[in-house]
Amino acid sequence: VAAHERALEAHTAAADAQREQEQAERVADRERAALLARRDALASTTVPVDATAEVLGSGAGVLGLLSSLLRVEPGHEHAVAAALGPDADAVAMSSLSGAATAVERLHDRDGGRVALVVPSATPHASDRPLPGLGELDGVRDTEGARPAAELVLGDGEVAAWARHRLVRTVVVDDLPRGLALLGRLGADAEAVTVVTLVGDVLTADALRGGSGAAPSLLERQAVLDEAGRGLVAAEAVLEQARASVAAARRTTAAARERLDVAEAARTALDAR
Repeated sequence: VAAHERALEAHTAAADAQREQEQAERVADRERAALLARRDALASTTVPVDATAEVLGSGAGVLGLLSSLLRVEPGHEHAVAAALGPDADAVAMSSLSGAATAVERLHDRDGGRVALVVPSATPHASDRPLPGLGELDGVRDTEGARPAAELVLGDGEVAAWARHRLVRTVVVDDLPRGLALLGRLGADAEAVTVVTLVGDVLTADALRGGSGAAPSLLERQAVLDEAGRGLVAAEAVLEQARASVAAARRTTAAARERLDVAEAARTALDAR
């Protein structure tokens, strides 16, 4: 009797644990499905249209969308995109002659306008030292101010191109800090562009900003990349949940076998 009770308790506990693991698996599966749907929906927002799509489809001399080739420190995509302006949505080309050919093709077909950049035309930092912002005291003295070139991640031609383009750009938290920075720079302010985290672009004699701007491809690509990382993590959780369910089912099956043996033994004992 005691052996049967122990076997029954073990089977009940194993069955309860199995149900918990199966519930965890269902939750993980739903979360993965939701993230997959979000990733796919976001992917559609990074697909260019019109002239950009036509150039990408031409293939010849096309490196790809700048937004898919350029990596920026997370949280600063909006600022970097604003600093790059229309080039944030550009197509990277292998040569200027190839870019010219693509534009001529658009002229012939009345295909619209496109932004093209040629990263290989930019000298690498190792080839020519870049003028930077380190010599300007006002930059380091402004809380939160960072040279935009420092926000570009990775190596290669695209990263080098971006750093050259941003070499005189500083990112700050907001407009008050941007104004304070330009004030500290004095005469040097004429050579500096200040960009806020929300994408306002400030120089010594101009300001471009406000609300309502559509996200750039660079920003949309960053959101897509983040969703992709979330999906990978969710798939790992689901895989672990499935393994736990399989293990729990094996445990339950083994407990069921022991319970069957105990029940058979009790039946035989009762029959005596």
